[in-house]
Formats: sequence, structure tokens, C-alpha cells
Amino acid sequence: MLRKVEPSYLALIKKAPYLSGIKIFRLISVLFPPFISALLLVLSFPTFDIGWLAWFGLVPLLVAISGRSPTYGFLLFFIYGFLFFSGVFSWLYEVATFRIVYHVIIMTYLGLYFGFFGLTFNFISKRWGAATAHLTAPFVWVSIEYIRSNMSFLALPWGLLAHTQYQHPSIMQISSITGAYGLSFLVFMVNSTLAAVTLMFLSRLRLRKEQPDYEPPSRRGAFSMVLATLALIGLILFQGHLALSKPFAGEKLKLSILQGNIEQDKKWNPKYKKYIMQTYSDLSIKAAKDQPALIIWPEAATPRYVLKNPSLLKQIKSIIGDAKTSFLIGSAEYSKSITKKPSNRVKIGNTALFFSPTGKVLGT
Repeated sequence: MLRKVEPSYLALIKKAPYLSGIKIFRLISVLFPPFISALLLVLSFPTFDIGWLAWFGLVPLLVAISGRSPTYGFLLFFIYGFLFFSGVFSWLYEVATFRIVYHVIIMTYLGLYFGFFGLTFNFISKRWGAATAHLTAPFVWVSIEYIRSNMSFLALPWGLLAHTQYQHPSIMQISSITGAYGLSFLVFMVNSTLAAVTLMFLSRLRLRKEQPDYEPPSRRGAFSMVLATLALIGLILFQGHLALSKPFAGEKLKLSILQGNIEQDKKWNPKYKKYIMQTYSDLSIKAAKDQPALIIWPEAATPRYVLKNPSLLKQIKSIIGDAKTSFLIGSAEYSKSITKKPSNRVKIGNTALFFSPTGKVLGT
């Protein structure tokens, strides 16, 4: 009896939709943790300002990479970093000359820092155990934040975990001792502790398939981390309460800080020069009615380079004369170290110009 035998390639074609469905599902399951963590952290930063999300936003990602290879940890945290910075720096799209290729380059570079954290975290976990990885994770995280913030001309101290807590004065006070990195340490420590507790429960309830050579945090280890985290939170809150309860020393100084809310695409457009100056003139005269000791304009507020533009400088001096107080004005000026070399001729940098009440430039 003869039977019709299907060629192997036909069988594969028939199975292809099923196989494709499995691959898509696996891909989604891999990408979901970095996506959800990036979303939670983006929402914790301005302009959303849901700062409490930062205290557990990294837990899904930490759980996802636990027990995996260092390469897997690098990949997922790199994806997280790329998505996170794409969201935090979404305002860059409003800059007229900014191109998507620039965005890809910048986000790729910044994503490498997070990728290195994921690689280090899983390397420590493989070598010394999950509990050690979770205990040392806050130290690794703030070390990478410090490197990213001080990497010579590539330094970018934006998007630190500490920045999500600017609306909470009691917690912020630790920054007077440790800088922003101390607060970042605390926020990440809470994330790491919650991830360790989650992994411990998932293991005990057998809700997570563990890797053969991976031992999740023990009940004792997770409990110890919880106690240490609560103790650190208590100490920081106590220090914050003491700092805020102290009376302010020294002479009080009344300041007026202005914000014209000028869109990025209008800042350097010659058509809006008059509009920009009129906006800050009106705000300055209004602020002067409260007789502040100093009126402050924001970064790069002027539509042109003040010291190289006599008409603009004259206009600013007129505003200062009407306000009759000192001004600190954000501008962009040529570098002081200009030489005849072409490479130095076009150097421009952010500058703060300090004016006396008579309109004299006292310093930059």
C-alpha cells in the first residue's frame, strides 16, 4: 500500500505560522520587562512627575534578568536604557535641527551604561550568588551614575534616580551630605530589595522556572535586606526632619525667577526676537514691583548673543534700568578663548551674565 509522503519543507511551511506565533510571544515576553520599567521611570520624571513610581519601577527588569547570563542582563538593561532616555529626552524632537539619527546615536551611547550594569549584576550573581548581587547592586548603580555624570566631554548628569524625588524635601536633605548619588542609592536599594523579596516568593511558590545553576535569595537574605532598607530609610527621614526643623541662618534674600516658556523652535528664530524680548521685559517689570534683590532669567533666554549684539545689550540695559535691580540673565556667548584658529572661532557656550542695577556687566 502506497502512502503519499509530504516533503519536509511542506511540513515546515504548514507549521510556520505556529512557530512564528511562538517566536513573537517569546520576543514580547523578553521585551516587556525593559519596556514596562522604562515606562514607569519615564513617568516618574518631569513632566509627568509621578515620583513614587521610581521606588519600584526597576523591579520587573531586575526580576527578569535574575538567574540569566551576563550577556542577557546587558541586553535587557541596554534596551531599557535606550527606551528610558528616548522618553526622558523626548523634548529633543522639538529642536528644529535635531535629526532622528542623532537621537539613535545618543540613546545607544547612554544605553551602554545601563547595559554594563545588567552585565555586572548578573556576573556577580553567577559568581557569588543572587543575595550578593542584590546587596551590591545599589553600589554598582550609583558608581555607573557617577561615571556617566563625569565622563569628560561625554558626561551627562541627567536622568539620575535622585531627580525623581525633587518634590520630597524630607528625603532630599541627604543630598547635602552625599550629593544626588546618596538619594539614588536609596531609591535603587528599595528596588533591589523588592526584587529580592519577589524572587524569594516566586521561588517558594514555584511560580518561576529557575535556571539550573541559579539560587534565588533565601528567606533570611531577603528579610535582612528588608531590615537594612527600612533602617536606611528611617535614618534618612530622621536626618531630613532635623535639617528642615533648623531655623534658616543668615540674611534673607528675595529673588524673582522668570520663565517665559518660549518654544524651542522659536528660541533662535529671528522672527521671534521681538516677541521673546517683549515677553521677558513684561515679566521683569512685573517682578520688579515686588522689589527683589535679583531677577533671574532662564538658561539661554536671549534670542541672540548679548555681548556681541550692541542693540540687544542696549535693550537689556533699558529693561534693567526700568526694574532698578540686579539681573542674572542666561545667554549663549562666544568662548573667552577665541583664537584665529578656525576650530576655535565658532565655539559657543551657555553663559550667565550678571548685571548691576545700572546695567553694567559685573561678571559672566
